[in-house]
Amino acid sequence: ELLQSLGSNVHIHLYENCETKLQPGFRTYHWRSEKDLTEFWASLYLSREIGWPLDLDWEGYCMWQPRISCIATVISGWGSTPRDALDALLASVDATNPTDSEVEILIIEGRMDTCLGDYVDIVRALERNLELECITTIWVSPNYSGFGLKLLTFRHP
Repeated sequence: ELLQSLGSNVHIHLYENCETKLQPGFRTYHWRSEKDLTEFWASLYLSREIGWPLDLDWEGYCMWQPRISCIATVISGWGSTPRDALDALLASVDATNPTDSEVEILIIEGRMDTCLGDYVDIVRALERNLELECITTIWVSPNYSGFGLKLLTFRHP
């Protein structure tokens, strides 16, 4: 109760094999590794700081709630082109363990020459190949080499 009174969203991060009982009303994540957790959140908040014309609706994100008792997993792909990054991400997807949520979070990381067409191609291909809807955010940097994709998916244990 104290945690809920301090903020509008309380995020609880647990590792996959943790036996802690999940509580309703909190945004709870189970992570497979510390690396998954830190890389995803660093990129998500970097996208918030940098911004882009088609940025994430942060108010909608704050109201969004993943299902209770799901394991959050980050699937990543990197390549020298948007297509290479997409192919790498699709190759990393566990076809035997499909997602259970209605919406996944996608972060696109790119160079300054990333364009709207790259964004649209990536999102459409993911929605078509994985049959899911993505909440998408993007950040670009002159210092970024290639293209990266991070897809936060939710599965029941």
